[in-house]
This record gives sequence, C-alpha cells and structure tokens, in this order.
Amino acid sequence: MPITSSAEEYKQPKPQYDFSRFDTSEPGRKKKKHSDLRVVTTPARQRRVVQMRKFAARMVASVVLLVGLTLAMLYSRAVLATVNEDIGVKTSELNTLNSEYTRLQTELDAKISLRNIEEYASANLGMAKVEQGQVQYVNIEQGESVTLYNTSGENNIFQRVKQWFSEIIGYIQAGS
Repeated sequence: MPITSSAEEYKQPKPQYDFSRFDTSEPGRKKKKHSDLRVVTTPARQRRVVQMRKFAARMVASVVLLVGLTLAMLYSRAVLATVNEDIGVKTSELNTLNSEYTRLQTELDAKISLRNIEEYASANLGMAKVEQGQVQYVNIEQGESVTLYNTSGENNIFQRVKQWFSEIIGYIQAGS
C-alpha cells in the first residue's frame, strides 16, 4: 500500500486488521476450517516469548535461591541450638567434676597431713617420737672409709679374683 497523507484517510476509520488479504478462497475452492489455521511467529512475538521465558526462569531461580537460603538458615539455627545444648551438658559435667576434684583434694590433704601420719605411726606401727636420751652422736675422725671383713674365714681363688676386679672397677669409677 502506498504511503499517502491525505485528509480523507484520516477521516475514515481504517480497520486494524485487513483479513481480506489473507482470503485465499476461490470460487471453486472450499474454505478452511479454523482448526486448519496455524500461528505464524513473527520476530516480535518470538522476542516476547523469549523475554517471558527468561522472566519465568529468573523468577524460578529467585524462588529456588530464596527457599535454599531459608533452609540453610533454618539448618544453621538447628545446628547452633544442638551445639548450645551440648555446651550446657558439658558445662554441667565440668562443674560436677570440679566439685569432685575439690572434694578428693581435700580428702587427700587430710590423709597426708603430718598429724595423721604421726597418729598412724604411733597407733598402728608402735613408733614413738625420738627422745633426747635416744640420740647418740658418732664422731668419725679417720675420714669416710668403709672396711669390709670376711666372716667366712677362707678366701678361695674365685673370691680373690672377684675382689680384685671389684677393686679395679672401684678405682676406675672413683677416677671418673
């Protein structure tokens, strides 16, 4: 249709769609039924469909993300509540064990006190405190040496060899 801009065209209303252009009926040909009609997609319609699909996909992704975040938050709160409960149980166990430790420490201190040891030694073992008359002082003027005497009277060859080796080992240890 040629482009014209006459005042006549604007006065008379034009139909929005001119279906006569699509009329393919010939006098001898029978008309098509509505079920035989097919929808032809135009680029604008395809764009709208693609935009609607993208929008729907974004909405679905947003809803899935929101539900996932909500579930993650609920799960973390449940785990946190469980951990807090475990902490409470362990704290009460710690308090119980601390009080038991204090009780046992007090009992141990009572058992190992010097007064109790002295009472046990005097009552059960028959011991007594040392008195002044029981003390004897020993004065060693020759130095610190020990002399061993053989009480058997006889020294056989094996005992002499053993004694000789003992003296050598003692000399070596004293020199070190």
